[in-house]
Amino acid sequence: MGDEDAPPATAGPSDKQKRPSYFNPKPPAIVPALIACHPHAPIVVVAIGAALRVLNYETGEALLLSDATIPRRHREAIRAIAFHPSGALFASGGDDKLVKVWDTATWTCRKTVSGPKKISSVVFSADARWLCFSDKYGIVHVTSTGGPGDAVDSAEAGIKQLLAHCSSIITSLAMSPDGRFIASADRDYKLRVSVFPATPLAGAPEIQSFCLGHTSYLTAALFLPGGLLVSAGGDGTLRLWQPQMGELLQTLRLAGEQEIAPVESVMSLDEGDSASESSGRAIVALALAPDGVSLAAALEGCSEVVFVHMVGEPPALVVAQRLSLGGRAPPTSLAFDAGGRVWRVAGAVQEIETGDAVVTEEALAAKEAAAAAAAASAAVQVELLQRRETGVSARERSAEPVGHGAGEEAASAAAVYEVGELPGGSAAQGVLEGSQADAQAAAEAAKAATEAMRNLLGKRMYTEAEKIDRKRNRNDQKPPRGKS
Repeated sequence: MGDEDAPPATAGPSDKQKRPSYFNPKPPAIVPALIACHPHAPIVVVAIGAALRVLNYETGEALLLSDATIPRRHREAIRAIAFHPSGALFASGGDDKLVKVWDTATWTCRKTVSGPKKISSVVFSADARWLCFSDKYGIVHVTSTGGPGDAVDSAEAGIKQLLAHCSSIITSLAMSPDGRFIASADRDYKLRVSVFPATPLAGAPEIQSFCLGHTSYLTAALFLPGGLLVSAGGDGTLRLWQPQMGELLQTLRLAGEQEIAPVESVMSLDEGDSASESSGRAIVALALAPDGVSLAAALEGCSEVVFVHMVGEPPALVVAQRLSLGGRAPPTSLAFDAGGRVWRVAGAVQEIETGDAVVTEEALAAKEAAAAAAAASAAVQVELLQRRETGVSARERSAEPVGHGAGEEAASAAAVYEVGELPGGSAAQGVLEGSQADAQAAAEAAKAATEAMRNLLGKRMYTEAEKIDRKRNRNDQKPPRGKS
């Protein structure tokens, strides 16, 4: 076939109409509201969009942030927040690629650094000298936490690559209490435990173990005080690990068996490559209590909080209570405060993405203003779950660990939780929820956030017909222009 017979360079309208749906542009990013509590002081932080709302819940006072670093504030949605275990430092990171370290005594930003990609998780080293943060490209970076007069600007100064995950989104970071290990959970079902080095800026080349067993993406990882590791995933399970050996000690299903049936589907363009992923209710939030043995978890789309207790020797996780929230919005994030109460937040905001073309001062100011307006109008609902010291009825314990014989009697000593009054009343509620306190809107936003998480982290499923069609449309499968 000669050049005169070559196919047209562009497709006509009829071809575009036949374009498969999986080639459509991605939907707008929906970012969930997050919550974190100071481990020792009466302070709670809600992150919604690009805003941080900080409340002293004893006084009802909104704590104002002071930021003289450059940039002075987040310009896109915050994806990760964390306190250091001492409570002296707080970190935030987001889709603007910025990571900020805050001094919680004055709520002054002591350092801002910029990563190469959007931030997905943050964690402090045990000694508070270092902050580790991951991005959506699968890299974990490290920077010093700085000090008075040590703030740096948004250039990629003061950060080094600590470890990498080969282009898999890292969903959670955890540091062992003794500071020896850092755990990184990812989209590709892996939980990696690495030795945290004495000189982090030189990298962390030593891998301690891989904890393998989840059948879907991981959503959270937490070290327990005794050194064990707990992970949560899109397969609806909590898993207990011995991290030094990567040994799976227990699997506890929080979603019912009927909700996590494996689905066999093609997930790759490589011939003959297929895989299975458990589809069902993901665990979207996980928090550890100050006692170090109690956990609170939230399931995708469920108006309830599941309380899990670690009992016995060898240790085992058992469900102590399933607390119904009475149809309220499903939680997008959970946190225990210093008194052992659980703070629940539900809500989300649609991300405002302007790309990397923003360069002028005026454009940056407009972007900050738009992000602030989006956060101010976001639908957020905050609620407190308080302890009621009594035994747990058999009706409230409705799940058994898989492959473990822990009895219900041990769990009956755990505290029972109930929905309580928010400290500080309506004033505190106004600080944390902002001007948009619409319960229905918060529920819809929370639902959109969990769907967005599944779209981002879940493996794309293709039928055989779609697989063949995608191969046909790949550029490397098409003949060069003018050739037959």
